[in-house]
Amino acid sequence: MDDERSAPPEPPTRLADGALAAAVLVLAVAVIRITRIDVSPSAILLGAGSTVGFELLAGRDPERVRRVWARRGVRAAVVGVALALGVLAVVVRAAWFVVAGAGALGCYLIVLALVAWGIVPPPESWTDGP
Repeated sequence: MDDERSAPPEPPTRLADGALAAAVLVLAVAVIRITRIDVSPSAILLGAGSTVGFELLAGRDPERVRRVWARRGVRAAVVGVALALGVLAVVVRAAWFVVAGAGALGCYLIVLALVAWGIVPPPESWTDGP
């Protein structure tokens, strides 16, 4: 008899990942607007570049990334850390960090949309692997 608790958790779908990223992006944009943070194009590019860089690195071992990301605790910790860093950035007046985070999330959503529409291949195919 197979015990369901011993089975590895299913990784979230790209739609679920996109919804999570969009929710955090909405919060970041709200903070940017409410606190009247200047939106720096260089901060946006830094954030977008970090997303592309992460996807390239993650594409080298996509199965491992999926296994780790499938853990609810990991997803919750990543969102919690992102939100805490955003609050800290506002408090210490490092607002460019909030803009960079929004740029990263926006780029991630664009990548997800382009993959979903078949315009670009999934990030795991961007590299040849190890």
